[in-house]
Amino acid sequence: MSDPGPAAGERIDLHLVRDLIAPGEPLPFKIMDGQGRLLLAAGHVIASEAQLTPLMQRGASVHANEALHERSVRAAAAGTAPTHAMPARKLSLFDRWDRQPGELETLLRRVAQGAAHANDLYIFLDRTITLIQRDTDVATFMALRRDHSRFKLYPVVHALDCTTVAVLTARAMGMNEAMTRSLAGAALTMNVAMLDLQATMAEQDDRPTQRQLEQIRAHPEAAVTLLRQASIADAAWLTAVAQHHERAQGLGYPQGLAQPHPAARLLRAVDVFMAKITPRRTRPALRVQTAARQLFEEEKGGPVANALIKAYGLFPPGELVLLKSGERAVVARRTAGGNTPQVALYADARDRPVVSTRLVDTSEPDRAIQQAIADLDSAPRLMPERVYGWIDA
Repeated sequence: MSDPGPAAGERIDLHLVRDLIAPGEPLPFKIMDGQGRLLLAAGHVIASEAQLTPLMQRGASVHANEALHERSVRAAAAGTAPTHAMPARKLSLFDRWDRQPGELETLLRRVAQGAAHANDLYIFLDRTITLIQRDTDVATFMALRRDHSRFKLYPVVHALDCTTVAVLTARAMGMNEAMTRSLAGAALTMNVAMLDLQATMAEQDDRPTQRQLEQIRAHPEAAVTLLRQASIADAAWLTAVAQHHERAQGLGYPQGLAQPHPAARLLRAVDVFMAKITPRRTRPALRVQTAARQLFEEEKGGPVANALIKAYGLFPPGELVLLKSGERAVVARRTAGGNTPQVALYADARDRPVVSTRLVDTSEPDRAIQQAIADLDSAPRLMPERVYGWIDA
């Protein structure tokens, strides 16, 4: 049987078709970014190798069918046999992160339907922890700079972002790997019993109805029931889920416990912190520093607040900052000096877009951070490939 060739819409890495591109000549096909958005149209002329190399480093791609057609045309002109197959597109670390929300939604809905098993949850959990460990700066960037315009996905992106913050905070508190894993599992699944309600409330103008309030109060214990049905027997995981809305002195729910479990207190802090720095349709996101200060005040400077602030740092990856030079940038890499991270420029001193992103060191006096940018919607959509270049999955 002959090879059917690539599927419609399939993309491959630009470097796999480098031989089909000649600087100074029109492009034979479109070039897309790592997410499939158009960067350069067919016929565009890349003037030099210096313009081509950054595209390959940042995970640019082409439609496989277009590249295959061009190879066939050249093979016919050269009198050689045409090829009918293209190498598979190589995945980047960002591709892995982009796939997580859809996979988590499918998994959580299976849990809610009683169709998932503990092994399914542990496989996803361990893969998520591995992604976080692979590059904690990228994981933090993905949580802060994620596209939150699709409110339907709020429940799963919130769960993933809370998992990132929970893992980093647990480690800052010195928790062992077993407890950190239990806490991460709780973060992923704490709202499994209210997925649709969470999505609705992310874009709801009105206050919750009485019916919604009843669902909200019931969801911790309902989630534990679903997890037990999936054969999750980890006591710390289940306790953290059951108590993640409890507060000291009996101020939380559903049981009004005076002394919630330490893992539950950490999970609640992470849950509230991430909710505050994530936009909703009816309100903008808070700056990280503002949300951290509010948490510190609520926790009265306790160990959870201190650990979360330590884990994130003064200027975490994904934070928008104004430099002394007048340039605008997004934080990319934390450094030993907490207030001097590496940043990626996105606008010059005249507020003109920076076309070629590069990392700069804010320990340089003229590029010191002047302040965080309060208007979080002022920046363009900042793709991680542009900030970090290509990172293998």
